[in-house]
Amino acid sequence: MIMKKKITFTKLDLIILGILFIFIYYFFYKVNNNLHYNWQWEKILQYFFKEKDGKIVPNVIMIGVINTLKISIYSIILSTIIGFIFGIMKASKNTFFRLISISYVESIRNIPSIVVIFVVYFFLGDIFLKIFHIEMALNFLYTKYPDFLKLILIDKGKAQVFVIGILALSLYESAYISEIVKGAILAIKKEQIDSAKSLGMNKWQRLKYIILPQAMPLIIPPLTGQMVSTIKDSAILSVISIPELTFQGMELMASTYLIFEIWIIITVIYLLINTILSHFSSFLEKRMTTK
Repeated sequence: MIMKKKITFTKLDLIILGILFIFIYYFFYKVNNNLHYNWQWEKILQYFFKEKDGKIVPNVIMIGVINTLKISIYSIILSTIIGFIFGIMKASKNTFFRLISISYVESIRNIPSIVVIFVVYFFLGDIFLKIFHIEMALNFLYTKYPDFLKLILIDKGKAQVFVIGILALSLYESAYISEIVKGAILAIKKEQIDSAKSLGMNKWQRLKYIILPQAMPLIIPPLTGQMVSTIKDSAILSVISIPELTFQGMELMASTYLIFEIWIIITVIYLLINTILSHFSSFLEKRMTTK
């Protein structure tokens, strides 16, 4: 059972909060008086939802939110698979596997994320699509199940770049996930592995029955936290014209000139999504540590 900690405020806490609220009020007061900007918040709501054929459907901003969540979910799934592979390789005693993993992780981690996006988009993406016949598969699936594919992915015209964007983001995030996996595996006591060896287990049995079951409670909380990073990093995909939240916001700003309103809305949306995920990550961590 998790004991709930009662939150108490001291006089100093209340004073600090009071000063903070005064500062925020003063900041917005000065901005409002000195910026000479015509705020038009009433125009923002129409860009969340619109009416089409008698139905309420997502508009520009909500389309961006939905696409951001799709990209993040698919990227965290793919990056987790890649990260597990390279994390296990890095924790391995096999020198060849370790060198491959170290080379991959260090290369990705020491290159700016935007460079990784461009390299995958301009060079590796087309190779990936051809080798795994993704382009052919997408064309076939969009012909057979257009509505379903649009629901789970995006419009057909953006499908290929959408997949390439997910691949690029997954490769970038997987380098950090591999470190989480490696750390969790190395945290398992050597005696546990030695005991498994004495029982005649081979390396795959040790991995399946001993190592991973004990490593997972250590992996899941930081992995959930990595989802926050993935959502934030998904904004970089706006540079290759994927209609996620940041790209949609910039397109909207170009057509409406509601610069400050839209940037504030985008900031608040990212903040809300990531705050919820951060609290969920903290909750998971507490649950894992109390078991």
